[in-house]
Amino acid sequence: MVFNKLEIGEKHVKIMTKRNKQIVDYRLISLKVKDVNVNQEWAMLELLSNEYHSFENNRPIAIRAAVSREQIKNIKDAKASQIEADLQVVINTRNNIPQVQTKIVRIAKYI
Repeated sequence: MVFNKLEIGEKHVKIMTKRNKQIVDYRLISLKVKDVNVNQEWAMLELLSNEYHSFENNRPIAIRAAVSREQIKNIKDAKASQIEADLQVVINTRNNIPQVQTKIVRIAKYI
């Protein structure tokens, strides 16, 4: 992921570094819902710029994130095409090739 500007205040991005792992928590990220899969508990989302986070505008950045069944049900029930959520990115650097896991921690707003 490429960011033009990570944050307005430190309260919206928190970075924790542990041995062989880096955890980045983003608060109040705007995401466009592209697809959700209830059985496998994931969603394809597109990052959108908002007042807290600014992303490159050249082309949309799509991510696949783990989402709980309850959150997916709420997205479908609200017929939301966009959400505002807290996102956690875990970068595991134990191996030569870093592995990235992304998950929705909490959904604050359904749009």
